[in-house]
Amino acid sequence: MEISYPSKETVILINRRVVELEDQTHSVQSSALDYIYIAAFRFEDEPDFRVKVIKKAAYILERLCCGHPFLDGNKRTAFATVASFLQKNLSLGEPFTVFDYEHAANFMCEVAQGRKSNREISDWLNAQLKIEEDSQKSYGKKE
Repeated sequence: MEISYPSKETVILINRRVVELEDQTHSVQSSALDYIYIAAFRFEDEPDFRVKVIKKAAYILERLCCGHPFLDGNKRTAFATVASFLQKNLSLGEPFTVFDYEHAANFMCEVAQGRKSNREISDWLNAQLKIEEDSQKSYGKKE
């Protein structure tokens, strides 16, 4: 299966939307988004497609949070971009969400502070996906 990556333009548009919600300033250092293309070459030796996608998502999340390509909204942009990336590549039936917003916000702050490894981010994303899949099964949305 081919993995679909967000374009720079898509990430910039996501940031524009998240900062407008908070009446903040949209400003981008476009070259700081080049790591998205680097993700295409990371973790290619991983044989399990789902694990490979989650590892790549963790890399993109970490780079968006720590690379600060935007003046405002880096963590929100990172989360929204990765949610879209996971939904598209793992064919999730419902939009990817988190069920504990406060925990997610704290986790994203730790990522932005450089206190989470790719493995920890991957594990957290996988746990969020598991919670979502279990929830969909219990409500009869997914078989």
